[in-house]
Amino acid sequence: CYDYAWRVALTPLVDDSDVVLMDLRGFSRANTGCVFEIEQLAALVPLAKVIFLVDARTDDALLRETLASAAARLGPDSPNSDMATRGVRVFRAGKLGAAMVRRLLAELSAATA
Repeated sequence: CYDYAWRVALTPLVDDSDVVLMDLRGFSRANTGCVFEIEQLAALVPLAKVIFLVDARTDDALLRETLASAAARLGPDSPNSDMATRGVRVFRAGKLGAAMVRRLLAELSAATA
């Protein structure tokens, strides 16, 4: 979808969600839209309810940098206003076979509790 459409749709989607799974497999500096989404999730959703799906191609340093930057700009009414990137759930995926999917579903279930 176009840049303006998904940015407008993001807030209502996360408001109505019990848990958020963000696919960051292959995340790199080329993914500026993902940076916006991470910032919005940090501002709007308790990060204990967010799971970031990563893999060997994910730029882990960039993810940490993006989360730290988002934490530095949080407003006092954010559910993560005292965030120091703690409570962040990262699920490192290899090949998404049946066992990996079961583990991911268990993580998603735990995040709703």
